[in-house]
Amino acid sequence: MPFAVRTDQTQGRRGTKVLRLFLCGLLGFSMVDAIGAAPIADQSQEGNSNPESVDADQSASNNPGLAPLFYQLQVLQEELAIIRGMLEEQTYRVDRLTREQNRRYTDIDRRFRELRGIDGSTEPHDETDIPPLPPVIDPTGTERGAYESAYALTNERRFDDAIVAFDQFIVDYPNGQWTPNAFYWLGELHHATENLEKARQSFVQVVTLYPNHAKIPDALYKLGKVYHQLGDTRRAREYLDRVIKNHPGTVADLARSYAADYL
Repeated sequence: MPFAVRTDQTQGRRGTKVLRLFLCGLLGFSMVDAIGAAPIADQSQEGNSNPESVDADQSASNNPGLAPLFYQLQVLQEELAIIRGMLEEQTYRVDRLTREQNRRYTDIDRRFRELRGIDGSTEPHDETDIPPLPPVIDPTGTERGAYESAYALTNERRFDDAIVAFDQFIVDYPNGQWTPNAFYWLGELHHATENLEKARQSFVQVVTLYPNHAKIPDALYKLGKVYHQLGDTRRAREYLDRVIKNHPGTVADLARSYAADYL
């Protein structure tokens, strides 16, 4: 029947349209899924052509598993910097103590040799100084013998016995020719045994009672060192400056060096 044929054809066309619309819908959903699944490029990385400029913190945030490692590395770097600073400070202190110890030994040895007259110097001693004498026994109880007996103990490094002997010498010969030297060597002995206050008192006696004696430059220099070791920087600088200004050519170089190193 013609009408029936037209109806079937019309229905066929409608079915074809529906099928096409269904297929287009499926294709549209597939494209959306594909676009959603595609990775999105990192705009910040595209704008930065140098990968080394990416901060470690950003890397750690992008990779949470690396964060503890970056933190530990930072802590180790800080600890290394602290240790390096401590090592440099200790090295400086050891070097300074070594120089001071060498200077002290040289200073004491020079004074021992001067007193014994074997320093090899061709320059005459100041007339106000007492010429050095060899150690002798004191059978007669003379001032010279008592002094040399006390110094013999110093030369043998029996410092405690030498201190007792020089103290007794000053009691026996308060106005003696060798008394300034006895005070000076008492200062040296007390300083060597680290009795700083008694060393200070002995050197002050030399400076106060015998201002024109040849031991004045040495006594002033020693007072500068003793006051520094006692913590009185102002007085230490004062005595060292007196040596530098008023007694050039003696221990002025030692005083200048000590002031530069410690004051």
